Amino acid sequence: MRRFELGLKLWSTDVRHAAEARELVERGIFSYVELFSVPGSLEETLPAWRDLRIPFVIHAAHSMKGLNPAKRELRASNRVLADEAKSFADALSADRIVFHPGVGGDIEESVSQLRGFSDSRILVENKPRVGLDGSICVGWSPGEMRELLSGTGYGFCLDFGHAHCAAVSAGEDPERFIRSLADLGPCLYHMTDGRSGSVTDRHDRYGYGDLPLSFFLSLVPDGARITDEGGRSVPDSLSEPEEDAAMLAAVDLFSRETGGMEMKRARPDDVESVFELSNDPDVRAASFSSQSIPYTDHVAWYGRQLEDRDVRFFVFYQDKRLVGQIRFRREEETIFTVSVSVSKSFRRSGCARPMMRAALRALAGIRGQKTVHACIKPGNTASIRYFEGLGFLQTGDKASQDRCLYILATNSLNLDNGK
Repeated sequence: MRRFELGLKLWSTDVRHAAEARELVERGIFSYVELFSVPGSLEETLPAWRDLRIPFVIHAAHSMKGLNPAKRELRASNRVLADEAKSFADALSADRIVFHPGVGGDIEESVSQLRGFSDSRILVENKPRVGLDGSICVGWSPGEMRELLSGTGYGFCLDFGHAHCAAVSAGEDPERFIRSLADLGPCLYHMTDGRSGSVTDRHDRYGYGDLPLSFFLSLVPDGARITDEGGRSVPDSLSEPEEDAAMLAAVDLFSRETGGMEMKRARPDDVESVFELSNDPDVRAASFSSQSIPYTDHVAWYGRQLEDRDVRFFVFYQDKRLVGQIRFRREEETIFTVSVSVSKSFRRSGCARPMMRAALRALAGIRGQKTVHACIKPGNTASIRYFEGLGFLQTGDKASQDRCLYILATNSLNLDNGK
């Protein structure tokens, strides 16, 4: 069973992705689609979404699309946009409709207008303190959210990225700030990655930023809904959200097995930490090329790894200390080779196997068949025990006279989301 229900965020105008979205729900990658109600799109797009017959959450238009409940002068147009979101919800049998409380106005107006929308399915989402236009948002603090929820009687959607940005803007401790919001009993969660010092929500994909995703997940109860709001660089496919679903499950798995350690994709800022680990004498001794690596060579190599679409490179941290790294490289269409190393101070901490289990879980998000090969020096008994303990099997064929080959079959990668 999955620990949480993951939602795919799409706009109502994304009808080109409708069939693929249904497939991802039917395969169990996502549990629902959170559909953003683009103003004026109801009549044209609704038939495509209604035909899917899958679970939906609706996200009403926000201030960037004209719906701003904090502005009294927008009452009439706000009502039109709110009614359009409710029509999407009615037609798609959605049980939740998410509204932003507005920007550049006052909380009393937001409460009045939101309450006037009069729909028990409404959830009010917390906001960053500062909007993209520089205006102060309504509903950025725990106190304002408490007032909004008590004044309207609606439920709460906790956006972790917004909350972290708000804490940074206000000079508050992010963990304490976010815990105060989590205490309000959210019915739904929004989650992305981002930069810990940013006051605006970047909507980075999971693992590409430095936000404490493991901490966010620790506040999410079993069975809760989390909507993935990460950005996409591939416009014509939902392959990136599919990978991100596996990545979030991997982050959750690793955090739970290690007591809160963090898993990320390798990022430019990790170059120094990975260099130090790669040049560790024990790491070099276990490698097929045991010579030390010049820094300039490492920087050039590292940059190529980050750019290479055939590489999946994961790093693991406790606080700001690198625990280890795991790198998969696609050698053939269905075959990946794996490289793993653990920092000296963590080598007997019990985190090496959770690292690989999490990395394999993330790799499972890549579409298509996969087999993982681990090439090990015959005398490296510690590595042999490590891979055998993870389910890798030695083949009868040796890649060469100076290495032995261990293989993990494809079906061993098919792990349930969130296990």
